[in-house]
Amino acid sequence: MSTSFANNSRNNQTDFLPSSIEAEQAVLGAILVDAEALHKVVEHVDAASFFYKKSHQSIFESFLRLSEKNENIDILTASQHLKDHNLLDEIGGRTYLSELADHAPIAANAPYYAKIIKTKSILRHMILAGNEIVELGHHSEEELDKLVDKAEQLIFGLSQSKSKDQLIHIGDLVHESWKILEEREANKNQLSGLTTGFHDFNTLTSGLQKSDLLILAARPAMGKCLHKDSKILLEDGSLKTIEEIYKAQDANLLTLSNDWKFNLTKPSDYIDDGVKPIFKVTTRSGRSITTTLTHPYLTVEGWKKLAELEAGDKVAVPRIYKIFGKTQLTELELQDLIESGREEFTTEEERIYLSKQANGLDYGLSLKSISSSKYTSEEVFLLCEKQLSTYLNRTFAESCWISITESSNIGLFLKSKNRATELQHLLLRFGIVSELKDSNGYIR
Repeated sequence: MSTSFANNSRNNQTDFLPSSIEAEQAVLGAILVDAEALHKVVEHVDAASFFYKKSHQSIFESFLRLSEKNENIDILTASQHLKDHNLLDEIGGRTYLSELADHAPIAANAPYYAKIIKTKSILRHMILAGNEIVELGHHSEEELDKLVDKAEQLIFGLSQSKSKDQLIHIGDLVHESWKILEEREANKNQLSGLTTGFHDFNTLTSGLQKSDLLILAARPAMGKCLHKDSKILLEDGSLKTIEEIYKAQDANLLTLSNDWKFNLTKPSDYIDDGVKPIFKVTTRSGRSITTTLTHPYLTVEGWKKLAELEAGDKVAVPRIYKIFGKTQLTELELQDLIESGREEFTTEEERIYLSKQANGLDYGLSLKSISSSKYTSEEVFLLCEKQLSTYLNRTFAESCWISITESSNIGLFLKSKNRATELQHLLLRFGIVSELKDSNGYIR
């Protein structure tokens, strides 16, 4: 059972099928006069079967084959191609081709006539498909499912022919595509399209190109977007910035699994997200992180993007990091590490702090600060559990204050915020939650 167009046969039924011979002649003549018209026509009519008259099918087919070979399209080349395939006499000879060219309309109007050809072709297809569906209805001896499937295929064929204006034969694109590739090869270090702001992406695509449709997709929670200076805890106990991890392209990070426990996982990819607006998020305990608006946070209502949160919303934060290093120093080396961070307060600093205590803010005394450098030595984060415990024990034993009000608190008076933040993190490795406050009692 055939679904081909009616122009392959002639009988009393098909002679009255919709067609426009004049439009077909206009399109063929326009191409003979200006071969560039073919590229405009194939947006609507990309196959010879759209033509009703069989001789016109043969002529248009010759145009397509000449174009694929990158040969000129004119009366001479078309005649020779048709002759080589024993079709020249059937189409009316070279004389008919000359008549088409002599009566050709303006080439710019060729797409309009091509639309007419396509419309008539679809109408013919509808009639023939309808007739075949009627015939199927009389074949009651066949299984109903098979008959319905055949009818659906006929209807599907109609929808496919309707959407052909969205497709272009690959042969008509190859020359233009080759030219684009040659230009890119000649300008390797230059973008041929619009810059995206992402260096690696620009390198892969040479920028956004005309008519590009680029879709980037991933499952939820496949990545986070943190500021490059944000620090991440690694398997060995060290703290590295996102930028350092990106450059290394290797790390085992803590990730939260479905059972709400931390597990070590190696990232599947490392991506530079370019320049984006970032926002600092600070919790009531003074812990902070800088992320984009799309970074997810775990709330009592599930995961939410930062853009969906408001000041005062509750977010989950780790209450313990059971990650320790493997470094084991000698007793002398450990003592030197502690001593290296010791610094005497000036007399004025002591006076200010003691004054605040006398006003009821704190009770106790702290004369020394463990803040000789801006950052804690990286060796501290790599200490084994036992030695890190010793380090924190001696730090607080020598430099802590005790507050006795309605509840009892132990704390340190430090100059450096970075130092305080790092000690807050080290305490979390033993499940000790602390707060960061400035000298006025506000979250830092």
